[in-house]
Amino acid sequence: MADRPEHVSGSFYRNPDLYDLVFGFRVIPQQADFIQTIASSLTGRRLQTILDVGCGTGEHVLEFARRGLRAVGVDRSPEMIAHAVAKARTQAADADFVLAEAGALPFEGGFDCALSLFQSLPLLTTNAELTRGLASIGRALEPDGVLVVEVGNPRDWFLDPPKGLRELWGRYCWSEQRAGARIRAQTWRDPVDLRTETMRVEMLVDVAAPGYSVRLQQTEEQRLILPESFALLAESAGGLRMESVHGDFSGKLPFDGSLRCGRMIMVLRKPGAPKKPRRPGRGGAQRDLPVA
Repeated sequence: MADRPEHVSGSFYRNPDLYDLVFGFRVIPQQADFIQTIASSLTGRRLQTILDVGCGTGEHVLEFARRGLRAVGVDRSPEMIAHAVAKARTQAADADFVLAEAGALPFEGGFDCALSLFQSLPLLTTNAELTRGLASIGRALEPDGVLVVEVGNPRDWFLDPPKGLRELWGRYCWSEQRAGARIRAQTWRDPVDLRTETMRVEMLVDVAAPGYSVRLQQTEEQRLILPESFALLAESAGGLRMESVHGDFSGKLPFDGSLRCGRMIMVLRKPGAPKKPRRPGRGGAQRDLPVA
């Protein structure tokens, strides 16, 4: 990053190295521990394959690859995918990355677990987009496969709502030092559109270090995700059933919507294939049939 000129502007998606720096506060190994534990408990088998939908720069994919899983990341940003591939080569990690939309995944089965983390799924803002995305993820999962979705606490959308357009969202403004750089982030939001269940969110991040100063700016529409309505969409579109909702990645905090829940993590499962009834034995005697 030292060769960057001063006062360069751009989006997060076009500056993946800075994306890693700005969002380096995530504790990836802890999140991976949670995902492995809960997915294995629901599938009844050791987790072997994992698909990260909206993988960004591939941090979770690389973590799972280091743990010996077949790990695949998908993202719609060419810059993010290129950066993830370069990191995998540098780390000699056996991971694959694919450029694709969430609603058009090129997979039919093959995965024990799928992920959509760090506010990726709310970028599918309409029912049609969410339906396509959930159906595509459902097809990529094996029977009994698990989907883990991480979004923000929806309480934040309604707590201290903005009174006008583009109001500073104080709770999501922060400043810190990391890797020799000063990072200052500010977030603005508009009121929730109650018809579309969406909100426009703008994030402005200034990164400064000796020799350069960079401003990143991203404005996106985000979809409000609530557990009950999401469970209905997930089951009707992708055959995915809600199993549990958590307030963080510890596995010890059930989601109750309170401020102590920093995130909302929903865990869904694709039911296993029904067992075929056994044929009657010789002489027509009917054996006990397994319950489907």
